[in-house]
Amino acid sequence: MMLTYGDIVRLHVDKFGVEPVITGVNYWRANKIPELILEAIDNKQPYVEANIDPKVLQHFLTQ
Repeated sequence: MMLTYGDIVRLHVDKFGVEPVITGVNYWRANKIPELILEAIDNKQPYVEANIDPKVLQHFLTQ
């Protein structure tokens, strides 16, 4: 059975009580995020992406 993104988020919530924290720092490999969340679950660590530096974000938003 193939898991949907929603299924993976539910597994994360069931395991840790919170949804994965997605800040956009991994936008360049967005197709890997479901796999990264599953790896975090397997490693017994909630999936939490790093914060994006506001200066970097502003740079990309103004291009």
